[in-house]
Amino acid sequence: MNYSMEDKTNKSTARIIQEIIQVILVALVLAILIRIFFLEAFLVPSTSMESTLQPGDQVLVWKFLYNRKIPVLNKKTALGFPVRRKDIIVIRMNEDENLIKRVIGLAGDRVILKEGQVHVNGRLLKEPYLRIDPSFQYLPTRFDVPGRHYFVMGDFRANSKDSRDFGFIPENKITGRAILIYYPFSRIKVLHHE
Repeated sequence: MNYSMEDKTNKSTARIIQEIIQVILVALVLAILIRIFFLEAFLVPSTSMESTLQPGDQVLVWKFLYNRKIPVLNKKTALGFPVRRKDIIVIRMNEDENLIKRVIGLAGDRVILKEGQVHVNGRLLKEPYLRIDPSFQYLPTRFDVPGRHYFVMGDFRANSKDSRDFGFIPENKITGRAILIYYPFSRIKVLHHE
């Protein structure tokens, strides 16, 4: 059987196109899987986390860092790290609302707000990341964090809706931990968890 040069060229071109389509489809599936299971982009919506995060900052959130179940397999992730005090987390309040806050109290902690300071389990919490408003004072308040819940606050306490307003956050509402500001480029930095 004789193939003309044109037939060989057409088959070669078709094979190349097929391979390009396969690579694009694999890349697309991988990108979707990474987004669903591992990383998610999040836009900071407000000033409540200033000076750490500014409105308009875009951060990457590591979704399955904590001891969470993988949706399809219904098994705990291998990473299984505990939520730590001072972690910056994204919280899914409902389908339309996500918040980004800092963990202040863990399950079993007693959080006391008084004289412009936060005390956890009787010890002053050192918070070098705070945006200070000298006129702001806490109303003296005590919060006892129940099991599998967290007490969260924004870094700009005078302008933050947080656990002081809406109560404790159940662990199943935590989407993940913010790990990196990736945009705007002038603000790129890894988010350290004191």
